[in-house]
Amino acid sequence: MSPAPGVHVCDRVLRCAQEQAARLLRLALHRRAVVAAIVATWPRDPGKRTNAEWQALRAVLPDGVGTAEIRNRTRQIRAYRDAHDGVLPPYSPWDSTQTARHGHARPICQKYSGKHRESQTLMLFSHGVESVGHAPIEGWQEVLARARKIGSFTGVDTRAYPRDFASLARTRRDLSRIRTTYPMPLPLGWPPVEEFLAGRDELEWNRE
Repeated sequence: MSPAPGVHVCDRVLRCAQEQAARLLRLALHRRAVVAAIVATWPRDPGKRTNAEWQALRAVLPDGVGTAEIRNRTRQIRAYRDAHDGVLPPYSPWDSTQTARHGHARPICQKYSGKHRESQTLMLFSHGVESVGHAPIEGWQEVLARARKIGSFTGVDTRAYPRDFASLARTRRDLSRIRTTYPMPLPLGWPPVEEFLAGRDELEWNRE
């Protein structure tokens, strides 16, 4: 974090701003971990968890989370679900809480109330290392398994990931084999484009 070009502030003010930004970031990451844990262990009755449901939730929550915070986040998630036809908020297929605790990503079984996609195709970028927060191939396979009809990778070698450096080349080949839902439109010539742009009042034309 640094001041805008041309703006000069003393070191004390800059440090205060940086510390405040760091606090907000830590708070955002904490709230994200809490919401991800609640979504992953969503109870049958959000208003009254069973002992087993409480134990499952406590196992994935960050340390120090109180009951009041759990109830507040549960109420917010339930409001989101009610406003989106029973669908819980989507979160990443790995748990940031487990990443912080154990240094690796742990797949989360999200619940979508049975409203899964008919089909989905997934491309993964291989960056060459199994770093902290990296989602293993099993987590992505779990995501694809939720598809009702077809769930498949595109150009991914599951044995080589995340060191699959030829994935982009294979992706181009695999995408060409996918049957298109709608035909690609023909190339658009300049006359219709010129006619469209000429009718735009917000555009100003300057000829030199």
